[in-house]
Amino acid sequence: MSSWVVELSEFNIRYEPHGPIKAQCLFDFVNDLQHTPEEDQWTLYVDGSSNPKGAGVDIVLEGPNEILIKKSLHFAFKTSNNQAEYEAILAGLSFACRVGVKMLTCKTDSKLTIGHLNEEFQIKDPTLLQYYHLVRNVIKSAFDRVCIQHIPRSENVRANILSKLASTKLKSRHRSLLQQTLSAPSITHICLNVDNAENWTTPYIQYLKTDNPPPDADKGWLAKAARYMMISDDLYKREYGQPLLKCVTADQAQYIIRELHEGICGYHFGTRTMTTRILRAGYFWSTMEADCHTFVKKCIPCQKHGKGQVKFLIVAIDYFTKWIEAKPLATITTQQVQQFVWKDIICRYGVPHTIITYNGRQFIDKELAKFYIGLDIKHKTSSVGYPQTNGKAEAANKVILVELRK
Repeated sequence: MSSWVVELSEFNIRYEPHGPIKAQCLFDFVNDLQHTPEEDQWTLYVDGSSNPKGAGVDIVLEGPNEILIKKSLHFAFKTSNNQAEYEAILAGLSFACRVGVKMLTCKTDSKLTIGHLNEEFQIKDPTLLQYYHLVRNVIKSAFDRVCIQHIPRSENVRANILSKLASTKLKSRHRSLLQQTLSAPSITHICLNVDNAENWTTPYIQYLKTDNPPPDADKGWLAKAARYMMISDDLYKREYGQPLLKCVTADQAQYIIRELHEGICGYHFGTRTMTTRILRAGYFWSTMEADCHTFVKKCIPCQKHGKGQVKFLIVAIDYFTKWIEAKPLATITTQQVQQFVWKDIICRYGVPHTIITYNGRQFIDKELAKFYIGLDIKHKTSSVGYPQTNGKAEAANKVILVELRK
């Protein structure tokens, strides 16, 4: 120690010996002996199966302290394989809840069930949807944390699991086997998709089922109804040279349009092509063409990036009546201006006396001037220094722009 004091003295460092360490040793000793209780983690293996001879599930619950509990359930009712898998999970969760488990890892070989519970797959079967909500409610109300995992089928076969666990069981491991019969399914009712709202197919369906036409039906309606037929509970329409077309409601029609227009295989077709694709797909409803036209007009990508996208607007206004005629155009050329004057003005309202336009090249072209002279129309242009000459058209442009922004 004295040598270290001499060596460190030149650095102006003063050495002080360490004080008593009895208190520190006692604190470290207590800290080492302190045990933080942790929640026991349990593992649940479930497997459900169904065949013509019957249905049942196998449950293996593995917990801490070398606890192993096996349970076998036999169903006294008929069920599908998917329902049996859900019943297996419900039975396993209920069994773990009675044991007092709070932290659970559930393992099953049903990829469909795992996809439903992890919200990776869409549930279309109303019966499985009820099972899904029931499992979710049990997990939320009875456990602190539940992790559901998928394992290969080879690792979840009942005989393999039980034989593996039995062969690797230690002498001190506690084991029990329970057998039980389930007389009724876990869900007590079945959801039915019932649509009582009347739609355009209701009169045809009632006529084909009861042979009683509507009170306001005429010969034309009866002739039209002869082209429809019922297969099970679905309405189909006969078409010449085509297979039967399934008649759909308004909600189903919107889904079909959306999928064919902007779905995975959609290509943002126009109205006519969309209608043809729907017919080829085998669907029909009474307002099919009008609905496709409305949907395409409201489709933002089609309006932004469609071919022949209109960017300009040519506007004409009557000097006395203030009547506005407007036409959207992709480009403004002399031919388009001449076509607009002929179709939208002359063919509708007759030959005007005078036309006032701007000084743009498309309005003062020589060919357009010959067209005005041939119809004895006086053509005047507004002065650059006094644009108020064409102020009525400018005011009409403001009104149209305000409506377009809405």
